[in-house]
Amino acid sequence: LAAELLARHDPLSLPAAGHVSLAPLQQNARSAGSATRQAVPPDLLERTFAAREALAGAFDDYEERPQQLAMARALEQALAESRPLIVEAGTGVGKSLAYLLPLALHAVRSGKLCLVSTNTINLQQQLLAHDVPRMRRILQMLERKVALLKGREHYLCLKRLHETWLRANATSRQRLFSHEPLGIPALLLLLRTLLHCAQTMSGDLDEVPTPAKLRQTERARIM
Repeated sequence: LAAELLARHDPLSLPAAGHVSLAPLQQNARSAGSATRQAVPPDLLERTFAAREALAGAFDDYEERPQQLAMARALEQALAESRPLIVEAGTGVGKSLAYLLPLALHAVRSGKLCLVSTNTINLQQQLLAHDVPRMRRILQMLERKVALLKGREHYLCLKRLHETWLRANATSRQRLFSHEPLGIPALLLLLRTLLHCAQTMSGDLDEVPTPAKLRQTERARIM
């Protein structure tokens, strides 16, 4: 495990200032920022909401909601005209699908990347676990790619892990002592994180379950 952590930690060492060429990174960014344009019928959104069998296959007990269709139409028009749109809709309207469907159609029509920003991590997880798969089932004929973007605090920093927990020096011992009151839950989180780091390459801390008696604020202090 220590050898694996060391091997993954080495690439994190920054080169000397002035020794980095940004050209390869800029080329990769340009290629990653382009999507494939596809021919999409102009009335596909209307036909999608009219295809009740497809919607019923994506939802249990699907019900037609006029407000949902109105919101989707408004968003599709706003995207086509490149203008802002503010929508206020109550609970039960089906807001997620009302913006995901026209956004997906706009992305494949224009070949541009589209961003959905959520206010909470819980909503982000709901979109990925439930709404995006439903969108895929409804728009099976379209090629779509979806990626999750999170802040760096959601990912394991191998340098911090090494300096805080694995390095045998006075500073690390002092940090270990400061975490001692957290007891067994802190140690359990550390062990789970080390195992996760050795088994995966994602470094996503949200994939590591929090021990039962450890608060989120305490978890943030540890990792």
